[in-house]
Order: sequence, then structure tokens, then C-alpha cells
Amino acid sequence: MELRGFAWWFSAQAMDVDWRFAQLRHLLTHHATLDGEFLVMDELVRHVEKRPLEVLECVDLLLRAPNTWALVIGSRARFESILSQTGSSADQSIREKALAIIHRLGSLGHADFRHLFREAGR
Repeated sequence: MELRGFAWWFSAQAMDVDWRFAQLRHLLTHHATLDGEFLVMDELVRHVEKRPLEVLECVDLLLRAPNTWALVIGSRARFESILSQTGSSADQSIREKALAIIHRLGSLGHADFRHLFREAGR
């Protein structure tokens, strides 16, 4: 599939950020497999402060793909950064979405993210 390389487009700063997020969500919703997911995670970290719900939605979609083990292991610090920032948000809907993703990670066998519950005041 030619769209496997979209991770490189998503990380291209010259492209419109709204377009990039819309395309990423569309691809992930339709179960596209991406090469270079670490690039997507880097870009999500860059945008978490201004677009927390969009970032969490993309993270959630990434975790719904098959074989996410390598993604989580390879991007552990990126996941932690995103979930730490959103898990301590003053906005309850953002905090709840972050906590749901932490639960999802635990259900996938990544219990090492449970400390983020304490950081979020849980």
C-alpha cells in the first residue's frame, strides 16, 4: 500500500497541520499500516499541548492496530510524555481519555505505565 509512508508526510512541518491530523485519523480509522510510526509519535508529542484531544485520539487509534508491541516499546518515552501531560490536564475529558489509554496499554501487557495514574492524582 502506497500510504504506508504517510508517517513521513505527517512529520513534514511544511504541510498544514489540520490536514495532517485529518489524514492521519482517516488512515488509522481505516486500519492503514504505517511505516515509521516513531515519526508520528514524535509529531504527536510536538502537538500535545495545543491539540491534546486530537493527539489522544490518534494514540488510541494507533493502539488499536494489530501488533502494537514494538510501537509501544520503541516509543515508550513518547507515550509517557503524551500521557503525563494529558493525564494531569485540568480538563476532565482530556484526563479521562488519557486514563482510558493507560488502561488500554495495561490490557496490552504494558503495566509499566500504571505510575501515570499517580501523576494524574488517581
